[in-house]
Amino acid sequence: MCSLEKLQREAGFSRVTIYEWPHPLWAWHGQKAQGFCQRDILEVQHQDFTCNDGKWVPENFVCPGHLRTHYQ
Repeated sequence: MCSLEKLQREAGFSRVTIYEWPHPLWAWHGQKAQGFCQRDILEVQHQDFTCNDGKWVPENFVCPGHLRTHYQ
């Protein structure tokens, strides 16, 4: 299952950037996607990922720059 703790542990960082955005892939069920962009966790990597309800989307998913950002 995808969670903040899992991402923090795998990335080795204590801060995770959370994005809330109605991604087109999930628009059909009217829910806002909650994604985690690897670019903001490990700046040395250029591949991004997003998860929603424990399901991963393709690694080449790019987070739009206008998304609201929350730091924890």
